[in-house]
Amino acid sequence: MKAYHTLVFGNSGSGKTTYLREMHDTFPDETSGGISIWVNHNKESVPDGRGFDSATTVSDYQSLVNAVEAGYERINYHVPQDTGITHVRSVAYHVTSQPVQAIVDEAQNVLPDGQDDSELAVGLHEDRDEGIKWVLATQDPSDLDYPPVKQCAFYVAVGEPSAFMEGFLRYFQIDRSSLPDSRFRYVVMDRQMEPVAQGKTQSRYA
Repeated sequence: MKAYHTLVFGNSGSGKTTYLREMHDTFPDETSGGISIWVNHNKESVPDGRGFDSATTVSDYQSLVNAVEAGYERINYHVPQDTGITHVRSVAYHVTSQPVQAIVDEAQNVLPDGQDDSELAVGLHEDRDEGIKWVLATQDPSDLDYPPVKQCAFYVAVGEPSAFMEGFLRYFQIDRSSLPDSRFRYVVMDRQMEPVAQGKTQSRYA
């Protein structure tokens, strides 16, 4: 899944953030270069541990550039949501030639339903050729704008689905019987919404 946009969805407490921490901590792998940037535009404090032990935290564009140029492979970018996406795209286009994985939790804040001209929507359409893999995450995928979401190659369901997801499940014709049945379990689906992998997140990221 390294080269393709991915949507991760799961209820509060499902293990969704644990899955994201694992993605952040294990990118890149031993055989390929790359940079993972967690675009932290939430109001919570800067996270530590559980996938952030090996990451450096920055809070402005120049510091982000400096971290990339210094060779950090994992970066926690704590930044207002209206600038984070733009900055990550700029770094990937103009500062580094390495593949970039950009994780955006609470993605509905930057890709709201009905707004398909946002910076993130443009990135989903244009950035794969530039080596950017966007990882979007949300509790309720129905809050996202669907046309850009269709650019994702993989859809990861974490934990049991809730009634809030019914609209999304019906729209994409996802078979509920193929979804996880317990917390921290996940199922990876392709564009045809067919399961291609499943497993359980590592407890050390919980």
